[in-house]
Amino acid sequence: MKILALGAHPDDIEIFMFGTLAAYAALGAELTFAIATDGAKGGKGDPKALVKARREEATAASFEVPVLHADTLGGTGFSPSHYVDISSHWDLKAQAILAHRSQGPEHYLNGARMQNAFRAGQCNGAPGALAEAFRFEPLFPFADIRELLPPAPRIRPVTVGPKTVR
Repeated sequence: MKILALGAHPDDIEIFMFGTLAAYAALGAELTFAIATDGAKGGKGDPKALVKARREEATAASFEVPVLHADTLGGTGFSPSHYVDISSHWDLKAQAILAHRSQGPEHYLNGARMQNAFRAGQCNGAPGALAEAFRFEPLFPFADIRELLPPAPRIRPVTVGPKTVR
């Protein structure tokens, strides 16, 4: 399987999806990373016109592949549809985040760990589990991407009073 990871800024891939990419690599996937900016603020011309033009250009590309949106910083305004267990890949993700020395990476490292622990809890992962969250946007002809993702955290039974719910 070939995976293309897109990030807006030089450290976005590491912060938001590196654990999942490590899981793909462990399964033998070929990874390619693309970064949309060099991290500096820029652009020429009217910003509103540029946004409109870029949106039209992206639409003209007619992507015919499933699109997964990575979680947002702090999870703000994000409703995940899929989770990936990254527990065994955390150390590699941490090293990748810390490689961005110019960005004060400890702040992002701590935030990513807290967010990944929250997402694991959100999908009822085991204590100490870590997960990355994604939202799937179906684009024809794709309807179900579950078989394309690395495994999600195992679902644990939930005990409610004397009953166990599976």
